[in-house]
Amino acid sequence: MNIGEASYQNEEDHFSVDYFLYVRCVAVVNGREFYENARNNPEKMPKDIDFEPLLTIASIAYERRMKKEFTYRTGCNYETFSNVKGWE
Repeated sequence: MNIGEASYQNEEDHFSVDYFLYVRCVAVVNGREFYENARNNPEKMPKDIDFEPLLTIASIAYERRMKKEFTYRTGCNYETFSNVKGWE
């Protein structure tokens, strides 16, 4: 509810789970202290910023360096709500 204009409002209004994932990427790229601060003080989360490139930057770098397709799969799902236990 603290990510800016695209924040969750209620169950009737559209909420982009993809955009929510991209916003969470901001916390990852900014490190543990940033993440902990946003988690403990959600109202201080910067508004209306995202970092979707985090989802592809490793594969792009690998392909540029190795000159071949990146085919590794982690077995982990990073999509919003995929960690059911974490959302309870």
